[in-house]
Formats: sequence, C-alpha cells, structure tokens
Amino acid sequence: MGTPAGTPIHFTGTRGPLFGVLHQPCSAHFKGLVLLLPPWGEELNHTRRLVRQAATRMADMGWMVLRHDPWGCGDSGGELHEATWRDWQNDALQAWEWLTRQAPTAHAGGLSHWVWGVRAGALMSASLLDAFQGRTSALASPQHVLWWQPVLHGKHMVQQWLRQQQAARWTRSDATTTTQATTAPTLWLGGQALSADLLDHMQRCPMPNPPQGARHLVWLDTAAPDTIASTPHPTPAQALTLQAWQAAGCSAHWQNVEGPNYWLTLGLESASHLLDQTLACMDAAHGSP
Repeated sequence: MGTPAGTPIHFTGTRGPLFGVLHQPCSAHFKGLVLLLPPWGEELNHTRRLVRQAATRMADMGWMVLRHDPWGCGDSGGELHEATWRDWQNDALQAWEWLTRQAPTAHAGGLSHWVWGVRAGALMSASLLDAFQGRTSALASPQHVLWWQPVLHGKHMVQQWLRQQQAARWTRSDATTTTQATTAPTLWLGGQALSADLLDHMQRCPMPNPPQGARHLVWLDTAAPDTIASTPHPTPAQALTLQAWQAAGCSAHWQNVEGPNYWLTLGLESASHLLDQTLACMDAAHGSP
C-alpha cells in the first residue's frame, strides 16, 4: 500500500528518464489501472494538488494510478524545447506499459482501465488508445476515457498562451524576457520555449475522434454554483463530439459539476464535487458491460 501522496518512481521514456508518482490501490478489490495525461504549461503546476487528491481517492477505491511528468516537464529529463508530440505520445505508451507491469497478477478479468486527460492532456487521449490498437503486446489496453475540462482544440490553448505572453510583456520590466518573447521562433511558457513541433501539433489538434475499442467516455466540466442551473446541457461543439463518440458505439457522458476553475489557481481551491462525481462515474462504468 502506498502513501496518500503516492510513491515517487522513475522509468525510462523514449528520450530519457521520466519521473512519476504511483498510487497503489488501497482497497482489497483491485478495479484496474489509470494513467493521467496531464495539462501543459502553468496548468500542469496549478492542477498538481487536485490531481493528487483525485489519484489518492481513486487508489482508495481500488484503482492503481500513475501520474507522470512528460519529457521536458517537471522532474523528468530533457528541456521543453526538445520535446515533440511523438515523444510525449510514446512516453505515455511507455508509462502505460510500466504501469501494467505493476498490476497485481492475480487479477485477470473484470478490470476497467482508464486514460485520464486533464485540459490539453485530453487531446492526446484518443491517439494513445489508437496507438494501442496497432500493438501486438499482450498487455492490457485502456478501454475508458476520463476528461476533465478538456480543451476543445489545441489552437485555443495556443491562443491562451499567446495572450498570457503578451500580458507578461506589458507587466514585466525585464528587457531580456521581453526580447525573448518577441523574437524567439517558439512560444515561451514559464521561461521555457515550446518546441516548434509541439506548437505545430497543438495548432492542428482538434478534439479527438473516438478511438477503436473505447467503451466509455466520461467528460466532466466545472462551473460556479450560480451558473450550474443555466448550463445543464453541453455546448453545440461539445455535443458534436459526444455524438461522434456515441455513433462509434461508445457510451459518452457529459456533466457540468459545481467547482472552481482549478487549472487557473495554484492549488488554493478544493473541488469536492468534481472528485465525488469522478469516482461515481468510474464506478458506474466499472460495473457496466
């Protein structure tokens, strides 16, 4: 049994060493595996506390959860300007295969395996599941997808970063930072340059189509208490994505739950309704065919 904060681990990725945190299942009833695909940029730091809380609660309910820093981020090796989209996808595959090797061998059937995409991490979730379909490995593949406040298109994320960069240019007096932001060929995030490859993929990356083999999509957004009643249904763009997944034979559930904009705040707010609904939806999917 791991600690509530999880157990720090290191494993080998495509380009070099990667850092992660493993949450061992605390329940005697092992339910399956969960791989987090984290958000990018400052949102990665802003969500660490909340995803740690969620992973701990998932482990308490019987799931084994792996959180990892992509290549060039956090405590993993490399620099952000070196990372490519393919690097991150292959590293996620390596993370999943590492996770499957930690699973209790006594449990063969009746398990539900999840890919959990937060914000921009959701954009890679479908391509990850598709990549598994082409592999001959006997390792179990994830069948379920959990999205937290997914970015509907990568270009929206890039536009947000550009606005933040522009604001930083106006508020900072550091001439070096200003010069870098205006003349560098890549986008600067938290003092690091985003590689041209990642920027290009983000610009062209829409909300993913349903991958082969996906059985359940759980999509949870958050909103302030005074707006929940006025937003009981998904937006037209969200509805189109849900319909595409349903047409492919995948159960797709969307819900707006009470909670803060946790990806914008550095670990200062709780989101108990989001955590409760996440576990309820995962349990419901676990018990359904």
